Amino acid sequence: MAEEAEQFKAAGNKALQAGNLTEAIENYTKSINCDGTNHVYYSNRSAAYLKKGDGNNALEDAKSTIAINPEFSKGYSRKGGESYNGFVDLEVFIAMLISYAHI
Repeated sequence: MAEEAEQFKAAGNKALQAGNLTEAIENYTKSINCDGTNHVYYSNRSAAYLKKGDGNNALEDAKSTIAINPEFSKGYSRKGGESYNGFVDLEVFIAMLISYAHI
């Protein structure tokens, strides 16, 4: 399963670089379905959701990333987000502040 998960991750990375965000999200989701314990898969899908403008799903995946591996700094930057398209709401804004305090 781990090898298959890595293949989906590679396909997701390729799609993300090409700007095919839906395809990237689908491949990262397949990676997660193969191995839900790998924090990188959640982090990558969070990045794809952010690029797609879906801050809520990006935030959920960032939380999963941090829950699996609290030492992975990208999880906090994903949670804080380069942009949640102008703060989804106060809760997201507060989460961003707290996340950046952990970096």
